[in-house]
Amino acid sequence: MPARTKTRIPVYRHHKPSGLASVRLDGRDIYLGRHGTSESRSEYQRVIAEWLSNRTAEPGAAKSKTAPSERIVDELSAAYLDFAKTYYVKNSALTGEYRNIGDAMRPLTALYGRARVCEFGPSELKAVRQAMIDSNLCRRTINNRINRIRRVFKWGVENEFVSAEILHALQAVAPLKLGRCNVREAEPVKPVPEHQIEPVLKLVAPQVAAMIRLQLLTGMRPGEVMQMRACDIDISGPIWVYQAMAHIHRGRRAARQTPMTPSQAVRKRKRFPRRAPGDCYDRRSYAWAIRRACDAAFPPAKHLKEKDHAAWCREHRWSPNQLRHNAATELRKQFGIEAARVVLGHSSADVTEIYAELDLAKAAEIMSRVG
Repeated sequence: MPARTKTRIPVYRHHKPSGLASVRLDGRDIYLGRHGTSESRSEYQRVIAEWLSNRTAEPGAAKSKTAPSERIVDELSAAYLDFAKTYYVKNSALTGEYRNIGDAMRPLTALYGRARVCEFGPSELKAVRQAMIDSNLCRRTINNRINRIRRVFKWGVENEFVSAEILHALQAVAPLKLGRCNVREAEPVKPVPEHQIEPVLKLVAPQVAAMIRLQLLTGMRPGEVMQMRACDIDISGPIWVYQAMAHIHRGRRAARQTPMTPSQAVRKRKRFPRRAPGDCYDRRSYAWAIRRACDAAFPPAKHLKEKDHAAWCREHRWSPNQLRHNAATELRKQFGIEAARVVLGHSSADVTEIYAELDLAKAAEIMSRVG
């Protein structure tokens, strides 16, 4: 009589993107709740017991298999995070949107992780939103996170994980309106106080100091400053023009009267160039360099309480994004609101393209006077 093969018990695992516990049974991941909790370990024991009972059942007996209508929100969340981990990637690194999705889904899984997807509707989505309100998030952040949750369910519909009726119902939940809800509004971004800039310039690295000064002069975004290369700057005329206005040039190429040469027509940017860019500042490291310099330039008194210390830091720390507002304020003061709009660029790409030629000429004239 042949020896009976010992059944290998699937292990209790940690799904790191979602923070959930999971176990893989018959090629399918089953999510058990928050990793490390007694509830998730109890669920693991229950699922394993059912799985073992099905494996020892009589030949021909039906094995347990979760129907789509029985799938839970934790499963949908984990599946979407697995997708997002490969989709929201730029230059071989996860983008900030991946972290934003995780932040949006945290209250969703905390409240309704074990609920069936087919039972999640507008009332449940509004309960998740209320949890965000209770955590003192600002209105705009809450609306963005609710939209990301809807995006998760939209992906579920596309992949036959969620019924289309559920997504349609969730879309009926209106965003929080300005002045029509008791929700905190985000503080407007203000320019950096002038007396806080020079002490920081003395403490940061020369490269960071140069980026700060360039932002103050031009109103460039932090990302534009860090991506600037010598080859991106047109120095053929008296006013140097940074080629960050790529959308303007694309419009010009579309409207050109003479045809492109064959070499121009087939030229494409390499998606994975053999030579990767060297080490440089990114938005986070640039901001942290300024933050550390602010702490060194304006150290709080040692006797301050924790609450007062936090208030001191908020008052004496500033970010690269604020420098754009410094430039806008100065340009508006000297040349008017239209000049500031032209130099900084319009928020709508369509409007920017309409005024592209006029804006470039005005920007060159203004910057020649600024120096």
